[in-house]
Amino acid sequence: MGNWWCITALPDWRRRSLVPRSSGEPGVPAQPPNCCKGETPVADTILFVRPLLDVRDLTIEFPQSLAGRALSSAHPAGLGTTMTGAAAVRSLSFSIAPGEVLGLVGESGSGKSVTSLAIMGLLPLAAAVTGEIIFQNGDGAPTRLTSLAADQLRQLRGSRIAMIFQEPMTALNPVMRVGDQIAEAVLAHHSVSKAEAWRRAVEGMREVAIPEPEQRARSYPHQLSGGMRQRVMIAMAIVNRPQLLIADEPTTALDVTIQQQILDLLNELRHNLDWRCSSSRTTWRWFRMWRTAWP
Repeated sequence: MGNWWCITALPDWRRRSLVPRSSGEPGVPAQPPNCCKGETPVADTILFVRPLLDVRDLTIEFPQSLAGRALSSAHPAGLGTTMTGAAAVRSLSFSIAPGEVLGLVGESGSGKSVTSLAIMGLLPLAAAVTGEIIFQNGDGAPTRLTSLAADQLRQLRGSRIAMIFQEPMTALNPVMRVGDQIAEAVLAHHSVSKAEAWRRAVEGMREVAIPEPEQRARSYPHQLSGGMRQRVMIAMAIVNRPQLLIADEPTTALDVTIQQQILDLLNELRHNLDWRCSSSRTTWRWFRMWRTAWP
């Protein structure tokens, strides 16, 4: 049987259907669909919708003296210092559609982590960002993250956009129990009781396959293995059901077996929770981030 492609273009989306049509009579070949007469597509309809995240011509520079010393707000240039800009990212453009996993691949120092921090609004004040980062926040109008006020960006961060950081031991608070840290993320974005926040934290740990989550939630980061700490970071990122998940090399410093377990877990969560996702790695078809989105 033959397969035929039917493409319909509309103002905000496109529809592509792979529609095999058979005459129903033995020996008679399939016929192409009659797309121009308003027939309803019968199989494999894919909707191409407005991207969840749209990065356009992103450039990120850090001020630097001509002597090569990087400058920051804590160590500004002195009088008479000649400054130049060191570009960490140059003219980067990409988009992530709902339901999609996108990976950014590059060698160390190529700007993958810097790009993820720019999306999260966590770059140092000295960084100069040009271009556009547009986020489709729910059903409302697209939001330009680069021009968003700090308090508005703080409301999105951790609720609509979340990030799994590269090294759990530096990202987790060493003097707080891991359950309290996950519950804190819940309390920051929801008006719920501490008991409810703790219940959601334990449930989040259960979702990432941490055994005995009620007991593990009372552990400190140093009492957990590297794989367990990474699972805690994932639970903290997904507990508020973000639309976009960014994973900055989520398997760094883990052995090969645990790396595969973490990747399988992320993929399983993506299907079970119906995300869109993006990630990064130096190897693989990913980012130094796993960007994921939910409906």
